[in-house]
Amino acid sequence: MNLPLHRLPFALSFGALLLAGCPSDDVPADTTATETGDGDGDGDGDGDGDGDGDGDGDGDGDTGPICGDGVVDAGEACDDGNTDDGDGCSSTCTVSACGLVWTASEAVPNSNAGGFDVALGADGSIYAAGITINADNDAWVAKWNPDGTVAWTQSFDSEFGNDAAAAIALGAGGEVYVAGWMQGADDDDLWYAALDGATGDATWTQLVQGPMMVMEDADDLATGIAVDPTGGIIVVGRSRVATGDDDVWIRKAMADSGEEVWTTTWSGTGDGNFSTDRSGQVAVAANGTIWVTAREHVDFNTQEATLLEFVGSGALQSTTQPQAGGNQTYEPVDVAVDGDNVYFAFEKNNFPYRGWLYKFEGGTEAWVKTEQDWIVVGDEWAIRGLGIDADGNLGIGGVFGNEEPGEGIDWGEAWVAKVDGAGDIVCRSSHMVDDGNLIPPSLTIDAAGYSSAGFGLTGIETAGQGNATTLWTGFFMP
Repeated sequence: MNLPLHRLPFALSFGALLLAGCPSDDVPADTTATETGDGDGDGDGDGDGDGDGDGDGDGDGDTGPICGDGVVDAGEACDDGNTDDGDGCSSTCTVSACGLVWTASEAVPNSNAGGFDVALGADGSIYAAGITINADNDAWVAKWNPDGTVAWTQSFDSEFGNDAAAAIALGAGGEVYVAGWMQGADDDDLWYAALDGATGDATWTQLVQGPMMVMEDADDLATGIAVDPTGGIIVVGRSRVATGDDDVWIRKAMADSGEEVWTTTWSGTGDGNFSTDRSGQVAVAANGTIWVTAREHVDFNTQEATLLEFVGSGALQSTTQPQAGGNQTYEPVDVAVDGDNVYFAFEKNNFPYRGWLYKFEGGTEAWVKTEQDWIVVGDEWAIRGLGIDADGNLGIGGVFGNEEPGEGIDWGEAWVAKVDGAGDIVCRSSHMVDDGNLIPPSLTIDAAGYSSAGFGLTGIETAGQGNATTLWTGFFMP
């Protein structure tokens, strides 16, 4: 594992000094000072008379700002310790594609707070949906301006218990749509709402109680929301239909009121005793085709990541399980669609971690990448969100683990990458929070989004030394 970049310049300079200070074993060192011909008498050849060789006459040996030395000097927007392009910081030390532009931090009581989903505005604004902690957990939605300042935050409280916003999407007119759940008198009710994009105020809200609404633990939860080509809203969640039986729930709703247009459900085969399927995210193609991610309960040992295809009227078209078979639990992460191209990310969280990203073209597998394809340093490179830009490139955001080898010090870092339709990397970068302490803060990225405007990531920053917990948000160049 590589050392943090800020250590490299010192290590290289120290090594160079050691080499320079050791004469060859074969050739005796010449200890006679020799004038180099610059006329200043100091023997360093730079003509300034101070003997340090840098030519500025101050004797400190500092040649001034150097792009690629890992130190952000005056006149440099970034310096990642190299002069490579395509890694977010260009060879001239300007922020380039995939490069970090700004970060924002806000103290939170604990790691239960934070964002579960992110959307990007056309101007580079970041919108996030998740949880804020007041007397209990409340649904939370926030907007950051393109410069990283907070535009607004809103929280929504059922007054019965713990609530959450799990998904967010943007309308063409600047509307903000969110979905999650509200604690009811007996259980969680599926919740979705429209917000004013300028203020975050709710313009309408909808609550959906499932068929077991008066039963204990009969939770109904929304996990995804998207806007279809007609401007309608597609909401995805899970509904408890019987004891030990959860179905994936899909609804098309009217954009101006949230009223139902149609509702359908999907259920896996189950094992005869349980059929506790889970819903994930949703994406809608330009032709109205709806793609829903899910986890099917096959049996106690097998939970399959599943991609469901519906036509715009709600009829099921296809079911895809890329890694079906065996004893494992695969969790859906995200889905993105561009015409006939569909990208599906899912993972296995138990040891050893595994993650997959599939591309399907017209229903046929085009390529697949695993977590190994992203690794530069560290391990467990996990995807936390996908998005498509106007050129058809796929943006990916996530988190990975890094460490100081042999020191017992580890931490999480954010990462982003842009790949073209063939799966080749266009640009990529990562970000480590460095507060100057021996043990650095650790990032846990919970949500990521991408569009032609750029990447938006949000998660929790936990202090390496101390107990501080911070909501972290970052914007990266497209």
